[in-house]
Amino acid sequence: MRPEDVGIAGLSFGGFTTLLAAQQEPRLRAALAMVVGGTGFLGPADITIPTMLIGAEHDHIVGFPESLAAYQRLAGPRFLIELLAADHLSVTNDCFPLCLPGDIPQEKAHRIIVRSATAFFRHYLAQGAAEGMGSIRPMPRSVLTAEPRRTAAPSPPPG
Repeated sequence: MRPEDVGIAGLSFGGFTTLLAAQQEPRLRAALAMVVGGTGFLGPADITIPTMLIGAEHDHIVGFPESLAAYQRLAGPRFLIELLAADHLSVTNDCFPLCLPGDIPQEKAHRIIVRSATAFFRHYLAQGAAEGMGSIRPMPRSVLTAEPRRTAAPSPPPG
């Protein structure tokens, strides 16, 4: 890994901050935002660096549609993982008080997150150490939407 290969990650408001930084900080090479909200407050520019979003199907705090809205702002390589039967705190160490019977067990949610995030950052920050994108794959209790080869449209020439 090279020292200039910098990634960022955050959840909830930290996920919003992650996306905002991805818009504004040119040193960032990859971003991971979990259960993100506030996408309507992002700047007008799309996010062009490789970005992975992890949202929760039953998110009672920001709602899964926020993850879908964030995904639409991604102009570069993009990944969206929907954790099924999950809530906003399923990505944390303790989902109390949002845990409900029938929700995905946190250890299963964490397994999906760790495997996906590790493969994502290895690929985009460690120059393909994850042996291509094969490690970012659909897993039980999740839905993966991915466009790993997407490239941002070139900016139009100045007026």
